[in-house]
Amino acid sequence: MKPRRHRDTEKLAADERGSTRIRNEEIKSAWIRVNLRLVIPFALCLCASVAFVLSSTRAEQRSAPAPPLEGCLKCHDKIEPMHRFGPTATLDKLDNGKDALGLTCTACHGGNPAATAKEEAHVRPRFPREWIREGRFRIPERSGPFLEKESPEFVRFLNPGDLRIAGETCGSSECHSTQTNAVGKSMMTHGAMLWGAALYNNGGFPIKDTNFGESYGVNGAPQSLVQNPQPTAEQKRLKGILSFLDPLPRWEISQPGNILRVFERGGKRRLETGLPDKDEDPGKPDKGLSARGLGTAQRTDPVYLGLQKTRLLDPTLNFLGTNDHPGDYRSSGCTACHVIYANDRDVRHSAFYSSAGNLGRSQSADVSIPKTESGHPIKHQLTSRIPTSQCMICHMHPGENMVASYMGLTWWDNETDGDKMYPAQQHDPSQSEEERKLNSNPEAASLRGLWSEQEFLDQTGTREFNAQLKRTQFADFHGHG
Repeated sequence: MKPRRHRDTEKLAADERGSTRIRNEEIKSAWIRVNLRLVIPFALCLCASVAFVLSSTRAEQRSAPAPPLEGCLKCHDKIEPMHRFGPTATLDKLDNGKDALGLTCTACHGGNPAATAKEEAHVRPRFPREWIREGRFRIPERSGPFLEKESPEFVRFLNPGDLRIAGETCGSSECHSTQTNAVGKSMMTHGAMLWGAALYNNGGFPIKDTNFGESYGVNGAPQSLVQNPQPTAEQKRLKGILSFLDPLPRWEISQPGNILRVFERGGKRRLETGLPDKDEDPGKPDKGLSARGLGTAQRTDPVYLGLQKTRLLDPTLNFLGTNDHPGDYRSSGCTACHVIYANDRDVRHSAFYSSAGNLGRSQSADVSIPKTESGHPIKHQLTSRIPTSQCMICHMHPGENMVASYMGLTWWDNETDGDKMYPAQQHDPSQSEEERKLNSNPEAASLRGLWSEQEFLDQTGTREFNAQLKRTQFADFHGHG
């Protein structure tokens, strides 16, 4: 009987569970019916709310005014975008005042974007007499280190790629920080190769490793470059990594590299600086020891003086090009390479840029830039398609002749076909003529040569001029005259 009672108990339990499930299903069904009555109106309200929000957002977007264009575009609305290529677009014209990277004029150049008058929009130089001629802004010829005396704001306005300001423009965190940091320490900037070789080889400095290089801080003052972390002895020996580079000391405080030169022949009396002695033996200047010791009177080292006066490696990337001859038109810093100037009409050297000529003139669509004035880039645009002629602006000295040799060129020897390069009758220039000519071309032979005159130099290297030469041919560019 127990098993039967057990089965009856199980059946009863099963009936109870079944009844429970039925009741639960009935409750769920009722709950769904009740909640459907609540859910449907709620969903309709939610949809209506979303539609209202979207409609309001679109209305706000339609009613919100577009951001105002910068005042620069009042004059420069036709100018090319500085960055033509961007991540999503390629632009031949500005897009709502922005280039392909979304940068506006003042994002790079600074200035006052809200101003519409030039006097208020442009950054004023500290020395307006040097930059403004006949009421117009113009980059002066042979500006040299003059740019270092200007404010950082003006340097940025003139050239955002200048190394004094490139850390805030080209080298910002979103852009080319690695490249900007590297170029500030490159040989093209500090020029330590020439200074080190000249000083050591001529006895001006006793250490063979270069200790001096050219670099300037944001305020324009000379600065030292320090390697961090410091290189190991093996890195110095095998890779030539330097610990530091200091600015070149002023030549007035330099001391002769060889003290024994005081015993050379010549010199009866101690001379005062700048006052020659008419009774001194010709060709034998006084080299005697100054009564006040080394570094005084005339007891200074000629190598330091020569480096600072002849400036054989100038202009480095720290400065603008001299902008006075074909082959000398360029900017400074990053834009010295990446913004192209017209310097050479030879298609083998300039490729498709050759059609722009060799006088450093603009072909920009910007009507505010004069097209008959030298010293402007071909276009207001960065590029990585850099022609050989752009490299030659700097790499044209005897010590760095590799680019000239690559082009099949070398320096003229001042003699070959000289009958076409010198006047029939020797001309002895006046002192004022000497100053003018040497400022343009620091070469003594140019004082008596025809190539010291700009009109003659403009035709030198043309097909017509080269056709009359028998033994040599001149290039279409004449860096440093």
